Amino acid sequence: MNKHVLYYIHNYPGYGGIEKVTTILANHFVENEEWEVTIISFSQKYTDELINELDSGVIFLKMPNSTDLYSEENRNFLFKFLQTNTIDVIIFQDSYANIHKILFEVNKSFNIPIITVEHSSPFNALIRLKNRQKTLSYFRSPKETIHKLLYPYYKWKTFFLNDFSRRRYKYNKSKYYILLSDLFFREFRDITKITKTDKLLAINNPITITNDPIDFRMKKKQLLFIGRMDPTKNVKLLIQIWQNLYNDFPDWEFVVVGDGPEKESLHTYVESNNIQRVSFEGFKTNVVPYYKDASIFCMASIIEGWGLTLTESMVMGVVPVAFDTFASITDIIKNGVNGFLIKPWNIDEYTDCLKMLMKNKKQINIISRQAQLSSDRFALSKIGKQWVRIVNNIEN
Repeated sequence: MNKHVLYYIHNYPGYGGIEKVTTILANHFVENEEWEVTIISFSQKYTDELINELDSGVIFLKMPNSTDLYSEENRNFLFKFLQTNTIDVIIFQDSYANIHKILFEVNKSFNIPIITVEHSSPFNALIRLKNRQKTLSYFRSPKETIHKLLYPYYKWKTFFLNDFSRRRYKYNKSKYYILLSDLFFREFRDITKITKTDKLLAINNPITITNDPIDFRMKKKQLLFIGRMDPTKNVKLLIQIWQNLYNDFPDWEFVVVGDGPEKESLHTYVESNNIQRVSFEGFKTNVVPYYKDASIFCMASIIEGWGLTLTESMVMGVVPVAFDTFASITDIIKNGVNGFLIKPWNIDEYTDCLKMLMKNKKQINIISRQAQLSSDRFALSKIGKQWVRIVNNIEN
């Protein structure tokens, strides 16, 4: 029996991991399961460019008011849509966005099963807050001093209002609550204090690029980073590690693909320190050519939910090296087998790992082949089947 699935999301189209996974899964269900799929979003970026990636069979609708999320316009729009369409399941694909109450309130009239998906570590907000506090000083400015003094309040607000209360509310209102790894279950229980977690399920994110044949002989002597340039991704630390390497490896380069709020400061740091062979490529809609060229993928994220770029790099035979900073990373990387995990924040260990690889092409080839083979666990066909099983078996 065909299903009609509604993806409910704050920002779509867009270039984030949530938007990318939504596109991949929506296309998969339309093409392979012949389901009806609708995506409703509140705000859009790069619509003309990215909407072309969406299968023509997927219906894409915009909420009428992108600024006042809880406006009557939006309530009426969502109510009318649910009233005039037979929806089998709603996948709330953006649990961090402040759009949950309008969904659950409107759905009281329809009682459609809702699956809430959390696309990051449950500790995400607390770790981000703690990391920000480390960058602040009591004496640099009055604003920073106030932030430092009010840290206990911010921590309470983040934990109790956002992490504790909102998660409990969404969990209780949902048919299922999906995390990206069962390794996040403990974090979820610690935050919510929910003991009966029968609604809690784990589904990994699928690989979002095509697994093309790789000619390992064509790999270049390149370190690669792909992602958003913001404090959470810690790109400056990767550049500092490269700063310790480039003189000893004159035939290697560090390629940085992406954009974000730290872009200019990273450019300035490289230029002012005369760091050689750092190539800033900017944002790219198609990153496959960079994966094809690179030998080693570098990650230094403070926190992630899954790390799509890790699995993308692995499927393209790029050896991943990352700090062991989030629970689900051990689902992806088996240290020394298909990549390398570095103890946070041991920069010497990270540097030594890169040196070992950069000196040993044979070792790179061995690990890269294992990386590509192991990435098959996250193939769209396999992850898609998990979603199909849940949706097909769901009942009101």
